[in-house]
Amino acid sequence: YWSVDRWWTVDERKALGIVESKPVVTVSEFAKRLEDERKQIDESRKKLLKLQQEMPKPEATADVLLGDGEFFELFIGERVLRKQYHGLPKGTVPVWSADMEKPFAWGTTSNIKNFDNDFVLWGIDSDLFEFRIARRGETFRTTDHCGCIRILDPNIDASYLRHRLVAFAVESTLNRELRPNLKTMRKVRVRFPVASDEHKKPRTRPAARRKDPTAPEHVPLLDLTLQRRIAGFYDTFDAAKRELAERMKKLADLELEPLTW
Repeated sequence: YWSVDRWWTVDERKALGIVESKPVVTVSEFAKRLEDERKQIDESRKKLLKLQQEMPKPEATADVLLGDGEFFELFIGERVLRKQYHGLPKGTVPVWSADMEKPFAWGTTSNIKNFDNDFVLWGIDSDLFEFRIARRGETFRTTDHCGCIRILDPNIDASYLRHRLVAFAVESTLNRELRPNLKTMRKVRVRFPVASDEHKKPRTRPAARRKDPTAPEHVPLLDLTLQRRIAGFYDTFDAAKRELAERMKKLADLELEPLTW
Protein backbone atom coordinates (compact mmCIF):
# COMPACT_ATOMS: atom_id res chain seq x y z
CA TYR A 1 0.00 0.00 0.00
CA TRP A 2 1.19 3.53 -0.80
CA SER A 3 0.83 4.73 2.81
CA VAL A 4 3.06 1.93 4.11
CA ASP A 5 5.70 2.53 1.44
CA ARG A 6 5.66 6.28 2.02
CA TRP A 7 5.39 6.72 5.77
CA TRP A 8 6.64 3.56 7.48
CA THR A 9 10.34 3.12 8.19
CA VAL A 10 12.36 0.22 6.78
CA ASP A 11 12.68 -1.28 10.29
CA GLU A 12 8.90 -1.15 10.77
CA ARG A 13 8.30 -2.82 7.42
CA LYS A 14 10.90 -5.51 8.25
CA ALA A 15 9.20 -6.17 11.60
CA LEU A 16 5.91 -6.80 9.80
CA GLY A 17 7.56 -9.03 7.19
CA ILE A 18 6.68 -6.67 4.34
CA VAL A 19 10.37 -6.22 3.52
CA GLU A 20 12.88 -9.04 3.91
CA SER A 21 15.89 -8.32 6.08
CA LYS A 22 19.26 -8.68 4.40
CA PRO A 23 22.32 -9.99 6.25
CA VAL A 24 24.54 -7.17 7.51
CA VAL A 25 28.32 -7.62 7.62
CA THR A 26 31.40 -5.58 8.34
CA VAL A 27 34.06 -4.90 5.72
CA SER A 28 36.37 -7.49 7.30
CA GLU A 29 33.57 -10.09 7.38
CA PHE A 30 32.79 -9.44 3.74
CA ALA A 31 36.48 -9.75 2.85
CA LYS A 32 36.59 -13.10 4.65
CA ARG A 33 33.53 -14.28 2.72
CA LEU A 34 35.25 -13.32 -0.53
CA GLU A 35 38.37 -15.26 0.46
CA ASP A 36 36.25 -18.33 1.33
CA GLU A 37 34.56 -18.10 -2.06
CA ARG A 38 37.90 -17.80 -3.80
CA LYS A 39 39.03 -21.05 -2.17
CA GLN A 40 35.79 -22.82 -3.13
CA ILE A 41 36.06 -21.61 -6.73
CA ASP A 42 39.67 -22.78 -6.90
CA GLU A 43 38.64 -26.24 -5.66
CA SER A 44 35.92 -26.43 -8.30
CA ARG A 45 38.41 -25.32 -10.96
CA LYS A 46 40.87 -28.06 -9.98
CA LYS A 47 38.13 -30.70 -10.01
CA LEU A 48 36.96 -29.69 -13.50
CA LEU A 49 40.51 -29.59 -14.89
CA LYS A 50 41.17 -33.07 -13.48
CA LEU A 51 37.97 -34.37 -15.08
CA GLN A 52 38.94 -32.77 -18.39
CA GLN A 53 42.33 -34.50 -18.32
CA GLU A 54 40.61 -37.83 -17.64
CA MET A 55 38.03 -37.33 -20.41
CA PRO A 56 38.34 -40.31 -22.75
CA LYS A 57 38.44 -39.94 -26.50
CA PRO A 58 36.47 -42.49 -28.53
CA GLU A 59 38.24 -44.58 -31.12
CA ALA A 60 35.28 -44.07 -33.46
CA THR A 61 32.08 -42.03 -33.62
CA ALA A 62 28.82 -42.12 -35.54
CA ASP A 63 26.33 -39.38 -36.36
CA VAL A 64 22.76 -40.53 -35.75
CA LEU A 65 19.67 -38.71 -37.00
CA LEU A 66 16.99 -38.05 -34.42
CA GLY A 67 14.59 -39.16 -37.12
CA ASP A 68 16.23 -42.60 -37.34
CA GLY A 69 13.59 -45.04 -36.10
CA GLU A 70 16.26 -47.59 -35.20
CA PHE A 71 17.37 -45.34 -32.35
CA PHE A 72 14.56 -42.88 -31.57
CA GLU A 73 10.85 -42.18 -31.75
CA LEU A 74 9.81 -38.52 -31.91
CA PHE A 75 6.34 -37.14 -31.23
CA ILE A 76 4.47 -34.22 -29.71
CA GLY A 77 1.39 -34.16 -27.51
CA GLU A 78 -2.14 -32.89 -27.95
CA ARG A 79 -3.34 -29.34 -27.53
CA VAL A 80 -4.08 -28.60 -23.88
CA LEU A 81 -5.63 -25.46 -22.38
CA ARG A 82 -5.02 -24.32 -18.82
CA LYS A 83 -8.76 -23.97 -18.24
CA GLN A 84 -9.10 -27.74 -18.63
CA TYR A 85 -7.41 -28.08 -15.23
CA HIS A 86 -9.02 -25.07 -13.57
CA GLY A 87 -10.96 -26.01 -10.46
CA LEU A 88 -9.84 -29.65 -10.52
CA PRO A 89 -7.86 -31.31 -7.71
CA LYS A 90 -4.13 -31.29 -8.37
CA GLY A 91 -3.07 -34.58 -9.92
CA THR A 92 0.25 -36.41 -9.73
CA VAL A 93 1.04 -36.43 -13.47
CA PRO A 94 3.08 -33.41 -14.66
CA VAL A 95 1.89 -31.86 -17.92
CA TRP A 96 4.90 -30.55 -19.85
CA SER A 97 4.56 -27.76 -22.38
CA ALA A 98 7.06 -25.19 -23.71
CA ASP A 99 8.56 -24.48 -20.26
CA MET A 100 11.01 -27.20 -19.23
CA GLU A 101 11.54 -25.79 -15.73
CA LYS A 102 8.09 -26.32 -14.28
CA PRO A 103 4.99 -28.23 -15.45
CA PHE A 104 2.24 -26.44 -17.34
CA ALA A 105 -0.28 -28.20 -15.07
CA TRP A 106 -0.78 -31.34 -12.98
CA GLY A 107 -3.24 -33.96 -14.17
CA THR A 108 -4.28 -37.56 -13.62
CA THR A 109 -3.86 -39.07 -17.10
CA SER A 110 -1.26 -39.20 -19.86
CA ASN A 111 -1.27 -39.19 -23.65
CA ILE A 112 1.59 -41.72 -23.55
CA LYS A 113 0.90 -45.42 -23.00
CA ASN A 114 4.37 -46.87 -22.62
CA PHE A 115 6.99 -45.58 -20.17
CA ASP A 116 9.49 -48.43 -20.59
CA ASN A 117 12.13 -46.11 -22.08
CA ASP A 118 14.03 -43.00 -21.10
CA PHE A 119 12.84 -39.78 -22.76
CA VAL A 120 14.29 -36.37 -23.55
CA LEU A 121 11.73 -33.56 -23.82
CA TRP A 122 12.16 -30.19 -25.49
CA GLY A 123 10.15 -26.98 -25.54
CA ILE A 124 8.86 -26.02 -28.99
CA ASP A 125 7.34 -22.56 -28.54
CA SER A 126 9.62 -20.88 -26.04
CA ASP A 127 12.19 -18.11 -26.08
CA LEU A 128 14.57 -20.65 -24.53
CA PHE A 129 15.32 -23.83 -26.47
CA GLU A 130 15.52 -26.14 -23.42
CA PHE A 131 15.50 -29.86 -22.64
CA ARG A 132 14.71 -32.13 -19.73
CA ILE A 133 15.01 -35.87 -19.05
CA ALA A 134 12.15 -38.17 -18.06
CA ARG A 135 13.43 -41.48 -16.77
CA ARG A 136 11.98 -44.90 -17.46
CA GLY A 137 8.81 -45.45 -15.43
CA GLU A 138 8.22 -41.71 -14.87
CA THR A 139 4.65 -40.87 -15.92
CA PHE A 140 3.99 -37.52 -17.61
CA ARG A 141 1.87 -35.86 -20.29
CA THR A 142 3.01 -33.67 -23.19
CA THR A 143 1.18 -30.85 -24.96
CA ASP A 144 1.55 -29.72 -28.56
CA HIS A 145 4.22 -27.27 -27.35
CA CYS A 146 6.43 -30.06 -26.02
CA GLY A 147 8.46 -32.38 -28.20
CA CYS A 148 9.36 -35.85 -26.95
CA ILE A 149 12.24 -38.16 -27.88
CA ARG A 150 11.73 -41.76 -26.85
CA ILE A 151 15.11 -43.51 -26.67
CA LEU A 152 14.71 -46.92 -28.32
CA ASP A 153 18.33 -48.03 -28.28
CA PRO A 154 19.38 -49.23 -24.78
CA ASN A 155 22.95 -48.17 -25.64
CA ILE A 156 22.01 -44.48 -25.59
CA ASP A 157 22.41 -42.54 -22.36
CA ALA A 158 19.71 -39.91 -21.82
CA SER A 159 22.07 -37.49 -20.05
CA TYR A 160 24.60 -37.68 -22.87
CA LEU A 161 21.85 -37.07 -25.44
CA ARG A 162 20.55 -34.09 -23.51
CA HIS A 163 24.02 -32.51 -23.25
CA ARG A 164 24.54 -33.01 -26.98
CA LEU A 165 21.19 -31.36 -27.72
CA VAL A 166 21.99 -28.46 -25.38
CA ALA A 167 25.19 -27.89 -27.37
CA PHE A 168 23.16 -28.01 -30.58
CA ALA A 169 20.70 -25.47 -29.15
CA VAL A 170 23.54 -23.08 -28.34
CA GLU A 171 24.87 -23.28 -31.89
CA SER A 172 21.49 -23.16 -33.64
CA THR A 173 19.15 -20.21 -34.12
CA LEU A 174 16.01 -22.13 -33.20
CA ASN A 175 13.58 -20.23 -30.98
CA ARG A 176 9.95 -19.11 -30.87
CA GLU A 177 10.16 -17.77 -34.45
CA LEU A 178 12.32 -20.52 -35.97
CA ARG A 179 10.49 -23.36 -34.28
CA PRO A 180 12.21 -26.63 -33.33
CA ASN A 181 9.22 -28.64 -34.56
CA LEU A 182 9.17 -32.35 -35.41
CA LYS A 183 10.22 -31.81 -39.02
CA THR A 184 13.24 -29.76 -37.95
CA MET A 185 14.28 -31.99 -35.07
CA ARG A 186 14.16 -35.18 -37.14
CA LYS A 187 16.97 -33.72 -39.27
CA VAL A 188 19.26 -33.09 -36.29
CA ARG A 189 22.36 -35.30 -36.16
CA VAL A 190 23.83 -36.34 -32.81
CA ARG A 191 27.38 -37.66 -32.56
CA PHE A 192 27.90 -40.76 -30.40
CA PRO A 193 31.00 -42.72 -29.44
CA VAL A 194 31.02 -46.19 -31.00
CA ALA A 195 32.29 -49.32 -29.24
CA SER A 196 35.51 -50.78 -30.63
CA ASP A 197 36.82 -54.33 -30.82
CA GLU A 198 40.24 -55.53 -29.67
CA HIS A 199 41.70 -54.20 -32.93
CA LYS A 200 40.17 -50.76 -32.30
CA LYS A 201 37.75 -51.23 -35.17
CA PRO A 202 34.16 -49.91 -34.81
CA ARG A 203 31.66 -52.56 -33.77
CA THR A 204 28.18 -52.97 -35.22
CA ARG A 205 24.98 -54.76 -34.24
CA PRO A 206 22.04 -56.13 -36.25
CA ALA A 207 19.33 -53.56 -36.93
CA ALA A 208 16.36 -54.35 -34.66
CA ARG A 209 13.72 -52.06 -36.19
CA ARG A 210 14.55 -52.18 -39.89
CA LYS A 211 11.45 -51.22 -41.90
CA ASP A 212 13.07 -50.16 -45.16
CA PRO A 213 14.47 -53.22 -47.00
CA THR A 214 17.14 -50.98 -48.54
CA ALA A 215 18.36 -49.82 -45.10
CA PRO A 216 21.60 -51.32 -43.73
CA GLU A 217 21.22 -54.64 -41.93
CA HIS A 218 23.74 -53.55 -39.30
CA VAL A 219 24.08 -50.27 -37.39
CA PRO A 220 26.85 -48.86 -35.16
CA LEU A 221 27.07 -50.32 -31.66
CA LEU A 222 27.06 -47.19 -29.52
CA ASP A 223 29.38 -47.08 -26.50
CA LEU A 224 27.11 -46.60 -23.45
CA THR A 225 29.94 -46.62 -20.89
CA LEU A 226 31.82 -43.84 -22.67
CA GLN A 227 28.64 -41.79 -23.04
CA ARG A 228 28.05 -41.99 -19.29
CA ARG A 229 31.60 -40.89 -18.53
CA ILE A 230 31.30 -37.89 -20.85
CA ALA A 231 27.86 -37.00 -19.48
CA GLY A 232 29.29 -37.20 -15.95
CA PHE A 233 31.82 -34.50 -16.82
CA TYR A 234 29.10 -32.15 -18.06
CA ASP A 235 26.87 -32.98 -15.10
CA THR A 236 29.72 -31.96 -12.78
CA PHE A 237 30.24 -28.77 -14.78
CA ASP A 238 26.53 -27.89 -14.54
CA ALA A 239 26.50 -28.61 -10.80
CA ALA A 240 29.55 -26.36 -10.32
CA LYS A 241 27.80 -23.53 -12.21
CA ARG A 242 24.63 -23.85 -10.12
CA GLU A 243 26.62 -23.91 -6.89
CA LEU A 244 28.62 -20.86 -7.97
CA ALA A 245 25.46 -18.95 -8.90
CA GLU A 246 23.91 -19.72 -5.49
CA ARG A 247 27.03 -18.60 -3.63
CA MET A 248 27.32 -15.41 -5.65
CA LYS A 249 23.67 -14.62 -4.95
CA LYS A 250 24.27 -14.96 -1.21
CA LEU A 251 27.21 -12.58 -1.51
CA ALA A 252 25.16 -10.10 -3.52
CA ASP A 253 22.46 -10.11 -0.83
CA LEU A 254 24.87 -8.96 1.88
CA GLU A 255 24.68 -5.37 3.13
CA LEU A 256 27.46 -3.35 4.68
CA GLU A 257 26.78 -2.30 8.26
CA PRO A 258 25.54 1.32 8.56
CA LEU A 259 27.82 4.08 9.74
CA THR A 260 27.43 4.81 13.46
CA TRP A 261 29.00 8.26 13.64
